[in-house]
Amino acid sequence: MNQESNKQRTSIFILTFSIFFVFLVLTAYFTWFLAIGSERYLKSAYNPVNAKKAEDVERGVIYAGDGSVLARNTIDANGKEIRSYPYGSVFSQIVGYTGAGTGGLEKTENETLMKSHDNIISKSKKNLNDKKLPGDNINTTLSPSLQQAVYNAFGSNIKGALIAMDPETGAVLCSVSKPDYDPNTISEDWNSLVNSSDNGSPLFNRAVQGRYTPGSTFKIVTLLEYLREGGSENDRFNCNGAYTYKGYTVHCAGGERHGSENTLAAFYNSCNVAFSQIGLKLDIDSYRKTASSLLFNKKLPGDIDGTVKSSFSLKNGDSSSLVMATAFGQGNTHISPYHMMLISASIYNEGTLMEPYMVSSVVSADGKTVSSHSVKRYTDLMTRDEAAELQNFMRNVVTHGTGRRLNTGAYMAYGKTGTAQIGDGNVTNSLFTGFATDPNGEKPIAFAAVAEGSEHYSPAAISLVKSLLEEWYKK
Repeated sequence: MNQESNKQRTSIFILTFSIFFVFLVLTAYFTWFLAIGSERYLKSAYNPVNAKKAEDVERGVIYAGDGSVLARNTIDANGKEIRSYPYGSVFSQIVGYTGAGTGGLEKTENETLMKSHDNIISKSKKNLNDKKLPGDNINTTLSPSLQQAVYNAFGSNIKGALIAMDPETGAVLCSVSKPDYDPNTISEDWNSLVNSSDNGSPLFNRAVQGRYTPGSTFKIVTLLEYLREGGSENDRFNCNGAYTYKGYTVHCAGGERHGSENTLAAFYNSCNVAFSQIGLKLDIDSYRKTASSLLFNKKLPGDIDGTVKSSFSLKNGDSSSLVMATAFGQGNTHISPYHMMLISASIYNEGTLMEPYMVSSVVSADGKTVSSHSVKRYTDLMTRDEAAELQNFMRNVVTHGTGRRLNTGAYMAYGKTGTAQIGDGNVTNSLFTGFATDPNGEKPIAFAAVAEGSEHYSPAAISLVKSLLEEWYKK
């Protein structure tokens, strides 16, 4: 009897526990769905609710910062409603597409574009006449003149990306990724875009989704850590073109010998020999904390579709060769152009990163403001004094070092070049990140660029930035 009673109690306990466990799982899922999943579902082009909305609401217009149209609904020759993109492929990656799912702004703002805050009288008239309600319109911070200038600079042969923002407000000004596609023909071209192995992944937004070996642009991070550990711009190094430690040899670009140089010169000369030695001096735990303070291994802020985490994985116990390689931007570190730009923006802005954004306001069809973005601080990536020190180092790159092509009276540029070896080292990527102002220190812009598959030590990324700055500071 007792044995049978024990079995019953055990069965009841198992049943109760099972029900409680299922309850916990459902509660956890419900909580996740309310916090995250519901937003994804509502924004999805495959959500049947959105499909029903499309029958009742005409998708809103997306405007550039100057008021020009980036995307709108039009009627084709057959009387069919279609999505039209006046700039074609120029804004393809950042504005995105509809018709075969969604991407870009069309994806992140899908729900907004399918809502209507038109006035009640207009809504009533359209309902009586069985017409669609006009969706809300979006005003963005994007600059068509900048976007076009950078797009033209890429031409048809360069793969890569360039992205730029106002470091004082966080407004994203332009974002180009190549190869690209024509959003006007996305449905017809879809199979070739997703299935071809030799098209360069045109749907992939390299500016925000690309995870690149940073090359010497990462010397900004290494330098900051070195300064935090008490290093000085006047510390001395000797470069004979190569440096060997425990059987691992580091070479400077092109075998160049920089001779005796201080930290400042090592930075503007982009000396791998000096920075590999700096790397060996660093406390790895502190190095990791500095990388973390600069948002490595963290979700990046902003309203851009598809941003990825950058990665810094160096840890105590790793080989000295990996430490040396990491210090001058090789190793296992990866970063997106978007993240590079955010770091440069914070250096300009005395260490403070403003929250990046592209949507400045949402406006109903009758001109009523539904919502508007408030410029706000995101976080401090470094102290004001640290930012000032890095500004000095980055200015010297342009006046004395590897970025001299940007040394002009038309603007004041600050930056860091990078050349990252890919695979066996026969292919390299060219990188550049930094910021600029006009000669009076006004009208700032922060940026990052990468040109894939460049020849050794190619200035391709600098050329892209040069086109950006010439347009931005054009009189």
